[in-house]
Amino acid sequence: MLDPPASVAEINARAEVFLDTRVHTRAHSTTGVAPAVRLPLEAPMMAVLPRIRFDAAYVEVRRVHPVLPLVEWRGVSYSVPPDALGQLVECRAPLGEGVLEIRLAGRRIAIHHVALLGAGPIWEPEHRRAAEQVALGRHEPARRHLRVVSDAVAPSEYAVEKIDLSRYDLDGAGS
Repeated sequence: MLDPPASVAEINARAEVFLDTRVHTRAHSTTGVAPAVRLPLEAPMMAVLPRIRFDAAYVEVRRVHPVLPLVEWRGVSYSVPPDALGQLVECRAPLGEGVLEIRLAGRRIAIHHVALLGAGPIWEPEHRRAAEQVALGRHEPARRHLRVVSDAVAPSEYAVEKIDLSRYDLDGAGS
């Protein structure tokens, strides 16, 4: 049985002995070559990792439904604002965080907790309220720019010149 290490330096010394005897000198099970032999050959081909953090999230482009402000992600529908209807959006799910972030033109428009497969549509209350207002607003009577004028309006109220129809061949007799 090993004695517990007295310091971090002792732990590092023990680890170095372990690596030299048990890891670096043994042939790797896949390559059949010991890491101590391969490292000098592969080191010139290795590069330094970029200083920018690598984004390890699932990212996919989806289209918002043309009628309902919902985006489907892994079998579940998630709400977005109604002004995103029919638009292409970016869905981003960071690993291990359990959230879905939805972006439109680089701007985050929604963030949801990821639901289990088979869950009904996941609505953010504000998105649902806005969608209902839009849906109910479509059923209002149409406001047309033309309307029927009743007979109660006197023709003298209109400033329209009388048209001289004598210059037109209305009976089709002329050539």
